[in-house]
Amino acid sequence: MKVRLSISNPEHIEHDGDPLERHFAAKILQTIPSYAMTWEKYIGNDGSAQALPIFKPTHFAEQNRAKFWERAYTLFESLSLCWKLEEEFNHREKIKSCEDYMSNLNAWIAFYAHLGRIYDMAKDISDQLNGKVSVSPIKEFSIGVV
Repeated sequence: MKVRLSISNPEHIEHDGDPLERHFAAKILQTIPSYAMTWEKYIGNDGSAQALPIFKPTHFAEQNRAKFWERAYTLFESLSLCWKLEEEFNHREKIKSCEDYMSNLNAWIAFYAHLGRIYDMAKDISDQLNGKVSVSPIKEFSIGVV
């Protein structure tokens, strides 16, 4: 069963998003179609990085909205940086020097650090909302050392 999200205009992030959202608008619309809907329906933005007021919010919404916003945007920041690193990896030439090696190693460590941050934020959001947003359980994994 395919669910179709309906929001007023998800493309508004191309013009009204912050600089990071505008830069990655096409990627966001392609890979995270619910991104704009989540911000429009749950958070809002007054153009000055402040959430819009909610009409008669529940106690739960009042208590959780700011933390949700912070976590969701932190996740998006790391995802954006992973997209940037992925683009750099795709254009990287051969490693020809120690400097190239260190730069490449640092980029890969940063990439995996951002993946960990994404995981942590997604888990925190799911836990914050009592697991109600998790489409599938987040699975722990580890890489065994031989």
